[in-house]
Amino acid sequence: MEGITLKISGTFKGAFKEVAKQMPNIEKRALYHAAYFLRDEIRKSFKSKLPKADQRNPRYSDTLLDAVGFSKVDGASVNVNAMGNRKSTSGTYRARFFEAGTRDRYQKRHNGIKLKKKKFIGNIKPTNFFSSAVQANCGMVASKMEEVIAPYIKQIFEKNI
Repeated sequence: MEGITLKISGTFKGAFKEVAKQMPNIEKRALYHAAYFLRDEIRKSFKSKLPKADQRNPRYSDTLLDAVGFSKVDGASVNVNAMGNRKSTSGTYRARFFEAGTRDRYQKRHNGIKLKKKKFIGNIKPTNFFSSAVQANCGMVASKMEEVIAPYIKQIFEKNI
């Protein structure tokens, strides 16, 4: 049975070292690529459920769509959110009310005088623009990350062969 042995040798060790060295940067690029994609999809969802979200209000320096953003890469994660930014002239904090809705609100005073009977002044119904967009695009986010990672790894292995 001496003729049925096969010896395989190669430079995979070097290729794996190269991949390990470049992986943090590749991972960072993939996370940003996926975050940009998801941010744009959430903005599309917000615009479809609240058409005036892209119009400026003269009281604020930005639009409601500007509330959707993402954080810097921290380790192996990035947070995409619709909480808005904390600038003093920003009105983006209002986006969270359209996502989750508000409770029933009542007017209790008029010109500083207590009303005998509370007046119902409304509520905001939840639009769930954020959660629906995240659920719909969860699979696409993973494929977008794979799109970025695969060519880099392929390039490293081809270079070392």
